[in-house]
Amino acid sequence: MNIEDQLILLIKMHQKETSLHWSRNNFFLLCSSILLLALSQFGQDKYRIAIAISGSLLNIIWLLIQYRSNKYIRFWNNEINRLNEKAQDMVRVFPDLPGIPVRKLACFLPIILALFWIGIFILAL
Repeated sequence: MNIEDQLILLIKMHQKETSLHWSRNNFFLLCSSILLLALSQFGQDKYRIAIAISGSLLNIIWLLIQYRSNKYIRFWNNEINRLNEKAQDMVRVFPDLPGIPVRKLACFLPIILALFWIGIFILAL
C-alpha cells in the first residue's frame, strides 16, 4: 500500500470517528432531553431524585465517552499529519486554526448538564 492510499485510509478513519463522535453527542443530548421532560412530568420527590441520579450518571458517562472520542480523533489527526509530512506533501490536512475547536466546546455541555442534575438532586432532598 503506497503512502497516498494509506493517507486516504487514515482520512476515512478520521471521518468515521468524527461522525461517530457527533452521533454519540446527539444520542446523549436526546437522552438528557427525555430525562428533563420526565422531570417536568413527575411532582413527587422520589421520582425527581431517581431522575436526577439518572441524569447525573448519564452526563458523567457522556463526558467520559467524549473525552475518549476526542483522544481518538486527535490520534487520527496526528497520524494523518505525520504520514502527510513523511510524503513531503507539505499540505496540512488538519491545519492548526485559531480559536477553540467545537469538539472541545461540546465537552462543556455534559458538565453543565451533570451540574444541573446534581442541583436538582440536592433540591429534591
